[in-house]
Amino acid sequence: MNYISIIKGVLITFFVSIVFTSEAQHTDTPLLEIDGKTCTLDEFNYIFDKNNSISKEPVSKKEYLNLFVDYKLKVTEARAQGLDTLPNFKKELTYYRDELSKPYLMDKKATEKIAKEAYQRMLTDVDVSHILIRLQKNPFPEDTLKAYKKISEIREKIINGADFEAMAVENSEDPSAKSNKGRLGFITVFQTVYPFETAAYNTPVGEISPVVRTSFGYHIAKVYDKRPTRGEIKVAHIMLLVSHDALPDAQEKLKNDIDSIYQLLQDGGDFSQLAKKYSDDRNTAKKGGELNWFSTGRMIPEFADAAFAIPNNGEYSKPVRTRVGWHIIRRIDRRDIKPYEEVKEEIANRISNSERALSGKTATIKRLKRENNFKIDSTTVEFMKNTYSTSGITNSDFYSKLGGYNNALCTIADTSLLLADFSEYLKKDRTFKAGASPLVLESKLNDFFSDKLINYEKTHLEEKYPEFRYLMNEYYDGLLIFDISQKEIWNKASNDSLGLQKFFEENRENYFTPKKFNGTIFFCKNKKTLKQIKELVKDSITTQDTDSLKTILGNSFVYKTGEYVKGEDPLYDAALWSVKPEHKVNYPKKFSKICLFGNFTDKISQEFEDVKGLIIADYQSAVEKEWIDKLQEKYNPVVNASVLKKSKH
Repeated sequence: MNYISIIKGVLITFFVSIVFTSEAQHTDTPLLEIDGKTCTLDEFNYIFDKNNSISKEPVSKKEYLNLFVDYKLKVTEARAQGLDTLPNFKKELTYYRDELSKPYLMDKKATEKIAKEAYQRMLTDVDVSHILIRLQKNPFPEDTLKAYKKISEIREKIINGADFEAMAVENSEDPSAKSNKGRLGFITVFQTVYPFETAAYNTPVGEISPVVRTSFGYHIAKVYDKRPTRGEIKVAHIMLLVSHDALPDAQEKLKNDIDSIYQLLQDGGDFSQLAKKYSDDRNTAKKGGELNWFSTGRMIPEFADAAFAIPNNGEYSKPVRTRVGWHIIRRIDRRDIKPYEEVKEEIANRISNSERALSGKTATIKRLKRENNFKIDSTTVEFMKNTYSTSGITNSDFYSKLGGYNNALCTIADTSLLLADFSEYLKKDRTFKAGASPLVLESKLNDFFSDKLINYEKTHLEEKYPEFRYLMNEYYDGLLIFDISQKEIWNKASNDSLGLQKFFEENRENYFTPKKFNGTIFFCKNKKTLKQIKELVKDSITTQDTDSLKTILGNSFVYKTGEYVKGEDPLYDAALWSVKPEHKVNYPKKFSKICLFGNFTDKISQEFEDVKGLIIADYQSAVEKEWIDKLQEKYNPVVNASVLKKSKH
């Protein structure tokens, strides 16, 4: 069982949630010294505040200081044994560092802006058409210019009166344009590539968008309508599939069949049962025809329009024809878009996997360039571009020439990067080919700069953000403590069968089944009632007996029946075993006289196998205490406790 994997998710979730809420006064006052390594008051305050805030039993700083010393002694011993040099430790720590660094490498303002933009677009649907002129992934400048001129000329013709649909059929390189005349129908956020989506939302109804570049090529869009979103809907359907090459007679038969099913519904038939019996959509038929929730653009327009037109839950449509067949649609439920605060996490996740993420990254790179005084040597870049464009150049020739050029390509703060560094970066990219489009080189160079800026920032996070330094120290210490505890405590105690048996024999009095009472307790209003109950009840009592007593004595008593263990409840400890409580216990109101009917069981000593798990836990605690004593003697920690009194934190 990989315990590190178990704690990893919990730690990441908790710590990342507090990355931007931790505040400290950041002083370097020494508090503790062990084996020549100093721990500061700030570090202690950080760990104390975090752990004490989630503890069920908070302690004072003075009390916590002892725990802190023990904690650091374990870390010191783990380091002395070289556990921080092991490959698995380094791998785990690198993983955590990568996770923890992510919030620091994002531009929060840019990300929030993009998320809110996406939410606003979720509230509106846009009916749009487009014309596409395709481009390869890394086109040569002349190909780019040719495509741009072509789409611009098409746009100009439409502006001057040409029919958009006719131009789409004639010119668009979207394969579907021949059948749909470029019409995409109503779209909403995240359903098309981001630049095209932006063009659609920014273009007024009835107008043509400017030319827009996407990963597919150049587009123009025409916006027909905009409407408030219809939200999401959940439906079930009965579908009869129509083949694309079905003959008229076959199509007529299917029309008659769907009308017959509709009549069965009209006559009171059960929709779910009819779907299971007749629907050709076998994936949903077994669930009574039920589909997942969907919104605008996620379903065939004819189907979606018919579904959203159904006014109430439980009602169903007349037969609806789509390009795949005939449907009868039953509305199950409908809901509006949730408030931003409820969906912002979902939006953030979708952004991270889309082109939108580039906007946030672009803002981050821009900030890092400014903060780190990023500069490019234009002479070096010009040499590289000329070399790249040399006729017939191979990758090896290109790498060789870059490696022999010693001038800096760029500087990040106090760090210079050479063309040789860029050469090594390109060698790892199997898609790179010297002499291809200059845009390829430009793109690779920008990626190189971005990667180096991000890496530079990651290596200096501890210097810039004290809270990040504390988090990394805590992960480092926590992983070491886990490993050293597993080695020196948990495994040692669990595998020491002789030591466990000896520990049990020496502490046998601590392992027993406690005293118990099994029966009924009567709480009476007065001595008279108490006496009457004792006269009426003999050795044991049943529910029938208590019912009879209620008939005779009315509400002059209350009773409780069950098993009661000594030490679990002060009330029953006092009532059953006359244990004097630390605090006043309250008997049932006005019922302070007690009589009992049942059996007491005295405490019984337990055998080793009955309580082995508990013995192992107790033995581990004993082994840990003995080990800590040895570490105290070995390292002789020096504590400057007086600084706690002076601390205003």
